[in-house]
Amino acid sequence: MLSKHPSAPFNPDIANAFFRSGQIEAWGRGIERMLQTCLEAGRPSPVLQVESIGVWVTFPFAPVQVTTPRKPVEMPVETRVKTPEKILAALNARSDLTLAGLASSIGKSLSAVERATARLVREEKLRFVGPKMGGHWEVLE
Repeated sequence: MLSKHPSAPFNPDIANAFFRSGQIEAWGRGIERMLQTCLEAGRPSPVLQVESIGVWVTFPFAPVQVTTPRKPVEMPVETRVKTPEKILAALNARSDLTLAGLASSIGKSLSAVERATARLVREEKLRFVGPKMGGHWEVLE
């Protein structure tokens, strides 16, 4: 296989389709081109194994080098204001906010605001006064 030899594609129609699409430039030069490319890249030559059913080509790879992980860089962490605290501060400023308006003003999801306000009501830190439409919130702290 490494010396000059005749080459005939197994399926000439498929080989012709690949030739016309530019995927191959000619048949009979594949092994020569693989060897040349490996040589130019400074890689070991592929191992060729000829069997009755075809040719096996094995590309040897360099062993993988295991590197030790780097020590994580410690960054100062900003203390975030928790959702209940944000809710209480926003409602102190505007007690007429709806839950959707409250969620929008503190940058949280509606479901997060619903959970947090329910907890604040249970903890008796917050109360809704009046009808659902037109009522307002009272901060009890």
